[in-house]
Amino acid sequence: MSTHKIHQFETSKGIEEIIQDIELVFNEKGFLFDRENSLNMKKIYQGHNIDMPQDFDVRMMRICNPQRSSQALIKNPERATLTPRFLTFFKKENKTQIRFLDMSAETITELLDDPDFSKGHAQFNHAIVETVKKCLI
Repeated sequence: MSTHKIHQFETSKGIEEIIQDIELVFNEKGFLFDRENSLNMKKIYQGHNIDMPQDFDVRMMRICNPQRSSQALIKNPERATLTPRFLTFFKKENKTQIRFLDMSAETITELLDDPDFSKGHAQFNHAIVETVKKCLI
């Protein structure tokens, strides 16, 4: 049975503080927490001459394991559609909210028919969720 879920996390830490904490742990594990190519939605919209509220702050940070993802894409470029993982950060009621879209191995297999990739994809998603949980305190 295919499943997907949006993990919802909340912390009293500010957006920048929780991003730094998560980045540190991911870097220690050899993962790439890609600040350089992150999506700061306010800046993106303002770059298109759209007025945004002063307190608007939504960011999407990409995570990958460069060693594994490079080999996965060499083996099967079809995997590229499902390779990027993003954590989304925003404020709600004075708390930082973090969201992560997770898909089960079954869902990945249905979408891509690639059981080897599906298993690794699910394991990496689990590692992302556990890492975020550790950084919330």
